[in-house]
Amino acid sequence: MISVIIPNYNRTNSLVRAINSILEQDYIGDIEIIIVDDKSPDILKIETLVKDIKLPSNMSLYMLRHTENKFASSARNTGIKEAKGDYIALLDSDDCWESNYLTIQLDFLKRHGSKVILFGVCKNILLEGEWLQPTRGLLSGECVDEYIFLHKQCCQTSTLFSSVSAFKNNLFDETLKAFQDPSFAINATANGYQMIFNQSAIVNRYLDWRQGNDHVGRKVDEDYLKFWLVKHEEKMSQLGVDAFNIRYFKKGRGKVICKYLFNSYSFSFLRLGLREIVKSYLSHIYNFSLIRKLRVKIK
Repeated sequence: MISVIIPNYNRTNSLVRAINSILEQDYIGDIEIIIVDDKSPDILKIETLVKDIKLPSNMSLYMLRHTENKFASSARNTGIKEAKGDYIALLDSDDCWESNYLTIQLDFLKRHGSKVILFGVCKNILLEGEWLQPTRGLLSGECVDEYIFLHKQCCQTSTLFSSVSAFKNNLFDETLKAFQDPSFAINATANGYQMIFNQSAIVNRYLDWRQGNDHVGRKVDEDYLKFWLVKHEEKMSQLGVDAFNIRYFKKGRGKVICKYLFNSYSFSFLRLGLREIVKSYLSHIYNFSLIRKLRVKIK
């Protein structure tokens, strides 16, 4: 059986869309859908919508409720601890899967070792267009933090799939309100698990840049970024730490870029640094409609 875990906070229409994408899966084995509500204000409306969903014979659905708002990491952990399946697939309540997603992920996992966690492709969908991320898997010997922060790839939560034991051995950090995806990948790798990319597993991810950020709901300040880095720095390579600093802190960018001017990473750091510097100086026009369209084109 596959347990699908959906953390949710006050989403209704997108939650139904996410559930419908599970109902449309071509996987014929048993599926349990676990919705973990993180104390939504409008919980009665959500429960009514969920109760009206007609399930096929191979699926079950139930909702767990937090008595206080604890953020998505805690909601995922609640679902992971309650899961009864042999495998777990995570799905955010504003995303949805392609119809062959579970079949593809399970077949792919069975061809790899036991200490493996799969991640797939996000089709990022906006009013301005769409693009795919990541564009590749990890290279041999590449650290996952370098993969994410230096090379701008990702291991997004709605694409994560593995055995139930892999998730129970790698619970999410419940102190984090953002950057939970890279945290999970870095911690799992430090625990001896391998993050493997399945380019055939596709998740539709709906974003809105009009909210002032690339990712819906991700609004963090510099203090939080410093807090996040302190928690993970010992598990990251120096390349990953320096790339994180370039991407998220204005101070010291030039010094870090100069550090890599005359080695094999010079192009990667120059490209990353120049992009972030331009982004900082053009922040006042960065979310204009025409600029948003251009950003999609160059992704």
